[in-house]
Amino acid sequence: MIAALISRLTVITQVTTMLACLTLLAATHILQPPLPLLLYSNNLDLFLRQLDCSGLLETCAVPDRRLLTGLDTFAVAQWSPDGDYIAVKMDDRWMIYRAACLLGDQTCQPYLLDSRATDIRVAWGPGGAALAYMADPDGATLRILTRGCWDGNPAASCVERTVTLSGSVTREPDWSADGTRLAFVSINMAAYVTDMACIDQSDDCGDSTSLVATQLPALWPSLSADGTLLVYAGGVSGVTDQIYLLSLATGERRQLTFRHAASTMPDWSNDDRYVAYGGFPGPFDGNMNIYVLDLWRGLDVLAVRNPGRDMYPNWGP
Repeated sequence: MIAALISRLTVITQVTTMLACLTLLAATHILQPPLPLLLYSNNLDLFLRQLDCSGLLETCAVPDRRLLTGLDTFAVAQWSPDGDYIAVKMDDRWMIYRAACLLGDQTCQPYLLDSRATDIRVAWGPGGAALAYMADPDGATLRILTRGCWDGNPAASCVERTVTLSGSVTREPDWSADGTRLAFVSINMAAYVTDMACIDQSDDCGDSTSLVATQLPALWPSLSADGTLLVYAGGVSGVTDQIYLLSLATGERRQLTFRHAASTMPDWSNDDRYVAYGGFPGPFDGNMNIYVLDLWRGLDVLAVRNPGRDMYPNWGP
């Protein structure tokens, strides 16, 4: 009789715990704001994913939209922070589209960056007011253009700056949303950060760069909005790359993904809540999917899965 009573009490406790968990999940589910739009590429096509279902734990039924075909081998697209423009790498050249046009009838003509912009990434400045890119594939020349150079507004002036960052080849720049810091990757595949105040004052910031990730490689760095945190894809020799979070203030590093296959190309949402990244489902699976980390709740879920390789996720505003 006592054993039966204990068994009943155990079942009641389990049910009560389960109900409490479901209540907490439902409350969190209600509080979760709508997810931002997400750009990604598959093969040489650019797609838009609208994650409009009510939570990350549900499957969205809205089909993805194909926006462009014939992209570059590195099919990267990057949305400006204010949502007005989308920079796309096509045919080994970077083009800037008005977002409303690219998502609409696509009758507008994009602005074409100069042929020196051959890196696989560009960096949007605060609010999309400027664009920075590496203009010298064999060096560390950063070129900055203000918005007036491409938006056709006669009231906006076009200002161009050329800055030397360091003495080695640099690539993959990323600009924090508050404009304070710029992250990039050096030729030895280490991540560096430079203070944008130096760029405001000088055309040579070679001495202001600092190494922020001692792991090798440290690729595709993405800065938090205030420039104090960095996510990147990294690993050590013989270990599969994963996504890491690094505090630039303390140097503390935390591993965010623990997949059995590579995780790469992290992109931080504007509110610093979500990190989208590309990952292989298994060590011997050639397909790549896109996953989303919800840093607030510690979730890591599959967001995009198509045949082939879903790559270079980039959050909309």
